[in-house]
Amino acid sequence: MKSYEKYFNYQPDFKKLFEEGAIIVPDTNFLLAAYQSRNVTIDEVKKVLEGLNRNNRLIIPEQVIQEFSENRQRIILEQIASIDDETNKVYNPQKEMKKFMPAAETSAEIVEAQKKRDALYNASQEYKNSLKKVREKILALINHDEYFEFIKELCHKSFYPYSKSKDILREEGLRRISLGIKPGTNENKIDPTGDYIIWSEMMTLKQNVVFVSNDQKKDWIHKNNKNQQLGVDQTLLSEFYSVTGGKYFVHVTPKEFIKFLVPELEKAVEEDLDRASLILSIDAQDINSISENRNFWEVILNRIPTTEDANAMEKLLRSTGVTEYPLVFLTYEDEKAHSIVVSSHDIQTDAMELISQKIQKHFSSELLFLSYPSPLLLNEV
Repeated sequence: MKSYEKYFNYQPDFKKLFEEGAIIVPDTNFLLAAYQSRNVTIDEVKKVLEGLNRNNRLIIPEQVIQEFSENRQRIILEQIASIDDETNKVYNPQKEMKKFMPAAETSAEIVEAQKKRDALYNASQEYKNSLKKVREKILALINHDEYFEFIKELCHKSFYPYSKSKDILREEGLRRISLGIKPGTNENKIDPTGDYIIWSEMMTLKQNVVFVSNDQKKDWIHKNNKNQQLGVDQTLLSEFYSVTGGKYFVHVTPKEFIKFLVPELEKAVEEDLDRASLILSIDAQDINSISENRNFWEVILNRIPTTEDANAMEKLLRSTGVTEYPLVFLTYEDEKAHSIVVSSHDIQTDAMELISQKIQKHFSSELLFLSYPSPLLLNEV
């Protein structure tokens, strides 16, 4: 290969590249999108991934698996927070219409209004009960998640461990990013090297690669004014071609990829895949971004948290009068406990303030970072 050839290559047609035996690499956001999709979509995606895995066409880099494992709980908690927010918005009408007009409580109009009020109240209660059941189903995923187990099964054959120490890969990424070399230059995160690590690991495969990801990676692809993907950045195409000895790389969205393999998709599946293309890449350490519906505390210490710390948090919540069994668990990063997450569901704002104070007092100088539930943040605005 002539040294100048790397500058003269195009993004290939992904369909042709696929038919020629390219390896398929899913991005973290593609795997996580299942938690925002209907069962019919999850089933379709699972069939595709199973087929690729069976035919030795699927590779999942360790960085992708790590990000997937670390962030699924966060997505589940955000879904629970959204349900709690919706439950709190459900209107509860006055029990008795005579409060509006006591003197007319026996009038035909008041009697009719009372009947409608009763129907509205019953409907709102049924809706709340339905939301409660959905919440319980989502919450159960934390302890038993079939999709989580499915991805684990795929890893028996498709898992691609780090080609070198992750610390070395991270250092390489930080050095490149400091020089303005893509990818990772547009990441607003404490550790912006995740994309670089995935990119670097794909190049070590030395094969043609179809990368299935959403279209939010601004420093990977170019888009038109309608937010439609135009193509992969030329510098990335050149680097991939050069490092791999003449192999090609193509970036496709989940919808484009699944629809190619399953042309007759149900409308519901297409809608979910469209939505998947809007899901932003998530990073466990992106503590600057706070969900509007954040319904939990997250505690990061200057040491590795333990189950004893989690148990202490449960006791702390109970000491403030929390009667329901508090949801407390550890998150993990690099196979080590990273933070303590505590649900604030059904806890009043005043109690949240007291709990926050107790958390700070309990961990004292060990507390490195504490994120708060949305109600407390909104009160400070």
